[in-house]
Amino acid sequence: QRPFVPTLAIITTWNHSNYTFQAVLSTDGDRSFVFLLYHNLQHYVHINGSAYPRVGFVGRRGASARELPHSG
Repeated sequence: QRPFVPTLAIITTWNHSNYTFQAVLSTDGDRSFVFLLYHNLQHYVHINGSAYPRVGFVGRRGASARELPHSG
């Protein structure tokens, strides 16, 4: 595996009083990676009272949702 040396990176930051989120998209022209960075991640509270973070994706207008494996 050759080292990843990005030739392009796009960084987007959402900064709100309750949370901060950053997405970093990078590519070397052959491979691409996305890094998702959170600060003060809010937790989902399950009915039994346990709290754990859930990570996933929601489709346009909530039409489809998928939780990532091992989330929580």
